[in-house]
Amino acid sequence: MKRKATGNLGLRIAGWVLCGMALLWLILGAVMYSLPAEAFSEPEEETRLVGLIFMGLGGVLMLIGLPMLLTDGRIRRRNRRLLEEGTCYEAQVINLYYAGAQVNHRQGLVFECKYTDAAGSTHLVKSAPQYRMALLGGPEDYRVLVWVDPYESKHYYVEITNTAIAEGKFDYDDR
Repeated sequence: MKRKATGNLGLRIAGWVLCGMALLWLILGAVMYSLPAEAFSEPEEETRLVGLIFMGLGGVLMLIGLPMLLTDGRIRRRNRRLLEEGTCYEAQVINLYYAGAQVNHRQGLVFECKYTDAAGSTHLVKSAPQYRMALLGGPEDYRVLVWVDPYESKHYYVEITNTAIAEGKFDYDDR
């Protein structure tokens, strides 16, 4: 059963913006460094120095932006792989609590769940903060599936569905 894996959009956007700015600074610095001094009204040493400063700023921005893109891509690939190849277990919600950070004046809802694997051992897992989900009903109104890597149980993806909304107990518009 294939499901769509989601990623962290804010991290991806920040990474792309920083990498774009870095590329702009690197190009401007390389142009300023390589152009002859006659193109500017400044001495050659100063234009080369400014070019090196621009390239240095571009390099710093690239060093900040690239890990953001690579981290987000790695998380999305792992979640996609778990949804395609992982073992699915239905979990029981133990605790619901709000995460500390607010995004768009909403606090993320974290699900703390437990599931029992095929060997009979019980595992405790936590979901990523769910910012687009309102707390409707109690823990019994949520169906939680945990997709676990068959080789490494510490790699998992928690998928949450509110069964009360699906059954029509609540009128909820997620905008």
